[in-house]
Amino acid sequence: MKQVHDAAGREMAGHVASVEAVLSGGMIDCRLVVRWGPSDRPRLTRPPVLMVDCGGERRQFRALAALPVRRGADEDGLRVRFAVPSELAQQLAQGATVELDELSVPLPGPAPRSGEASISEAGTSEWSFDDALRELTDPIGCLASENAVLEQAGRAEARSEAYLAYVSVAAPPLAAAWLVLSAAGPLDIVGRDAEGRFVLLLAETTREDVQRRLDALAQRIARHGIGPGRDGVQLTPTIGFAPCETPIREARRRALCALEHATSQLDLRSVYYREDLQEALRREAPQATSEPAKRSEPVRIALPSAGIGTWRWRIAVLVGVAVAWGAIYWLQTALWNLGRAPAGAVETVISWISLIWVLPILPAGLGLVGYLRYRRPQAGAVGLYQPLDNLVSFRIVSRGQNAAALRNTVESVRREMRRAPVFEYVIEVITDLPVDLHDGPDLVHFLVPADYETPRRSLFKARALQYAVEVSDLPDDAWIMHLDEESWISPSLLAGMHRAIREEEASGEHRIGQGAILYHRDIAAHPFLTLADMIRSGDDLGRFRLQHEIGITMFGLHGSFVLARQSVVGEVGFDFGPEGSITEDAFWALVQMERGRRCRWIEGYVEEQPTQSAKDFMKQRRRWFIGLVKVVQHAPVALRWRVPLAISVGLWSLSWVGVLYTYVRLGVGLQTPAPWIVWVGDLAFSIYVANYVLGLKLNLDDWEPVGKLRAAGLYVAVVLLIPIFSLLEVGGVLWALLRPDPGFHVVKK
Repeated sequence: MKQVHDAAGREMAGHVASVEAVLSGGMIDCRLVVRWGPSDRPRLTRPPVLMVDCGGERRQFRALAALPVRRGADEDGLRVRFAVPSELAQQLAQGATVELDELSVPLPGPAPRSGEASISEAGTSEWSFDDALRELTDPIGCLASENAVLEQAGRAEARSEAYLAYVSVAAPPLAAAWLVLSAAGPLDIVGRDAEGRFVLLLAETTREDVQRRLDALAQRIARHGIGPGRDGVQLTPTIGFAPCETPIREARRRALCALEHATSQLDLRSVYYREDLQEALRREAPQATSEPAKRSEPVRIALPSAGIGTWRWRIAVLVGVAVAWGAIYWLQTALWNLGRAPAGAVETVISWISLIWVLPILPAGLGLVGYLRYRRPQAGAVGLYQPLDNLVSFRIVSRGQNAAALRNTVESVRREMRRAPVFEYVIEVITDLPVDLHDGPDLVHFLVPADYETPRRSLFKARALQYAVEVSDLPDDAWIMHLDEESWISPSLLAGMHRAIREEEASGEHRIGQGAILYHRDIAAHPFLTLADMIRSGDDLGRFRLQHEIGITMFGLHGSFVLARQSVVGEVGFDFGPEGSITEDAFWALVQMERGRRCRWIEGYVEEQPTQSAKDFMKQRRRWFIGLVKVVQHAPVALRWRVPLAISVGLWSLSWVGVLYTYVRLGVGLQTPAPWIVWVGDLAFSIYVANYVLGLKLNLDDWEPVGKLRAAGLYVAVVLLIPIFSLLEVGGVLWALLRPDPGFHVVKK
């Protein structure tokens, strides 16, 4: 190695203690030992670049992976891995010499000063795999592709000294990559396939050594918690491997066959391909069009832990609400002291409008009770799930205008069901427009005829749902998970569905299930509107979970994430006429309550997308408000079922008055008729703030790991933006009151 440079091009050769480069298996594996100054904070910002002198021709290669290696108090190592092109590998195989000419290590900040050979404890603590991968621009993209790994494996297969392994980890991709890459050996080649599984090429070793290393990798992954403070979800890896002594495509099928059998194991041992698995091998590796396999062995599913439901979490909620309450009251006192007395009749009337502040304490108080009553079962544990006999349909309703989102939802179902086949399933897609979907035996596509009309002339989504009820051939004991076109399922959803179906079939109650919906999927592309929807996740965990614990739908029902038995759906259907077609979900729920059906909570998440414009955000709220008003007015149920929803909608209709009064009082500082109005109003608002914060926590805990600094920034942002979010929320209500639209606006997602 001639030169080593930092990001600014300054030569670092005097600070590199040693450089080792190993050429093997079509890879260049560089190890550097670098001495850092005590004030430096070495962090990778992008993959390093290697300049290679090939017979006088300088060529540049981008690293597949760059990982720090702890060496001691005064030294750290940096391992950088590069793929060698086919022609260069041939030259190496023929004995050609290639000189590693220059390595550019993109480390920001000042270059280490000469002679400094120690590193402070603070610097050492920052030097970790987690930080390195998180700081990379595209850490997952730095892995080799599956094709690249298979190409390298093809060169090794004739020597009978390489093994191909597939590792499946139920974890966010960034965290999974960190675990797998950090455990890989210096000569291993690591990549990812289209299904998100990790593919490893382990060269120049024996089967026993490979088995030992892969088992150690599985144990390491299983012991490591992903979540806040590294005590979150426990991961469940499955590993299958096979030798590369056969044609590489055959070796791939064998390794995937072993991986399939690994999913049914009850321990953490990797599975080596054997001849008695040949029958399973004849089925191709699970593809999008393969028929779901029927299993009898228990399946492991890692339940995500959001760090909620513990007594510490409940104390934190109470303390947080109390701190917010005190901070809001202090801010008001600092602005106006006690305020000035109203002067005249107009200001007196304005002062009495402050009673609007008190009204939200009812839904806010119910939300707080929901938080405090929450007990998350099996948080962070791995559950064993015996496959059920019931068929499950994932019923996706879409207009058909967003074909890409619809196809992604279908693929999310297939992906998760391959990982955890806990029941037989079918995907039913109902669209008004023709859509080109990826066909398969697990997919049934219903195209609603243009001239189809229900007896009561239902419209929009209700019309499509009613058509599905009429044409679907599901048996009565099948269960239907209703999803929107952008709804992605998760492992936790499958675990929650499994538990709910098992319990409801055993009791015979056949209650309707619903759980929490998360919106973090597009937080990088749409941070503002994603944060605006955090209140929905928080509300799910508070008010909505409380009503499902009681078993009665009081505040409505989400149209997505509705689990119901086919016999229950068929009893009522969705033909409610135009009045019940705007929010058909809430209309249907009240009709079910009237018939004696009850609801329940499901522990699991569905991931959806927020709206992509402020206008769509307000149009969405306008449709919900108008639809719920029509439910209150026209649902054919007893008054006792409509009163709770009517109160909820009535308070929602006054929300704009409360927000407007807040801004008016901000300008004039009038006294309220009684001090308790301010106290109660501030308490309601502090719980409202907690909704956003807890909703954001729920989303961040399920999202890929983020640094403390970034997470803190998001928490600060969501609190500071609440006044703007409030204007958007009440803007939709005010829009509905001034210009009601009886249509069904489909928002862009």
